[in-house]
Amino acid sequence: MDDEDFVCKNSILTAEGVLAYLIGHRRFPIYRSQIHVLGYGHCGKIIVRDLVALQADVYVGIRNPIILDEINDQGAKGYIMADMDLSACDILINTVPSQIVSSTHLDHANAHMMILDIASYPYGVDHHYALSKGFNSIILPSIPSKYAYGFAGKMMADIMERKINNE
Repeated sequence: MDDEDFVCKNSILTAEGVLAYLIGHRRFPIYRSQIHVLGYGHCGKIIVRDLVALQADVYVGIRNPIILDEINDQGAKGYIMADMDLSACDILINTVPSQIVSSTHLDHANAHMMILDIASYPYGVDHHYALSKGFNSIILPSIPSKYAYGFAGKMMADIMERKINNE
């Protein structure tokens, strides 16, 4: 993951996979849904961009207040994760690989909220607790290889070839 081109393309495929999952697994449109994206790294930025383009009401939880202006300029609403309020959230998308959504957050969340966690273990949500509370809580690993497997495979082959040839 030290190849910036690979990381960028992987993020785009991940965002497309998240959108495909949401479109295929919800009874309601993304349009005007309140969606919280936790984290604003490579994947978070692309997911936010795409959701804003689909006219969702996008909120972005971050740790570093320095990037709040960048998020707001993109058409989303940034907030510090310590101030997270999921009471009106329709969809929660986590990209942070450390547990940041606690049982307290889930106790005060919209009862019909869908949770998608695309982060690596230990994930960002207490999924056992979320499921026990009746949330539709999904861990989505390896999204690019599930939604764009041909392109993802070519990306892997290309990076391996570059590594073998020391490029």
